[in-house]
Amino acid sequence: MRRPFRLPYSLFVVIAVLVFSLFAAGASVAQDIGAASIPDASLPADLNAPAAPIPGGPGFLSQTALAFHGWPRENIPTYYNGIRLSNPDSASSHAYEAMIDLPHGAVITKFVVWVYDNNATSDVWVVIARAGMDGSGIAQIARVDSTGASTSTRVLQDTTILTPKVDRQNYFYWVEAYLPPNNTGGVVSFRIDYDYPLYLPAASK
Repeated sequence: MRRPFRLPYSLFVVIAVLVFSLFAAGASVAQDIGAASIPDASLPADLNAPAAPIPGGPGFLSQTALAFHGWPRENIPTYYNGIRLSNPDSASSHAYEAMIDLPHGAVITKFVVWVYDNNATSDVWVVIARAGMDGSGIAQIARVDSTGASTSTRVLQDTTILTPKVDRQNYFYWVEAYLPPNNTGGVVSFRIDYDYPLYLPAASK
């Protein structure tokens, strides 16, 4: 007499795991908040409309706040409203770093930063910093600071650049943003303007 065919218990376990995985994947997709490149209707009008052009150049390096990472560790609280970076920590201000790639021999002429600061007591500041290749001699060579509180995006500029000539042979460069807590201050983007000396290789232009 033949026994009725029964699926092995282990096969039931595999099927159950697969069904659960598919359900979890569907749930995670349903909770997807979307991509950074999709306009956010909840943002203030000045973040959804084109900004007025800021003169500068002839060379530019521009970057969004998406390039920043928390410092001194990667798990520093980070929050993005659209592409605006802010600090969601309820108690402390934090620093955020973005590496930059400036052409060797260029002369920095202006540092322009688009910031948000709605904190009346703690300001947003953003700097261009450099350090020797061995990590020594850290210095801020350009800096902008916000003051007061406003719900609008502001454009801050610094044209007084310390040691403006870029020396990639002996130094590395980065941008640091220091943001107050509770998402009350943030950075949207920055731009570094530079001039070209006559000897700057054409490949760097």
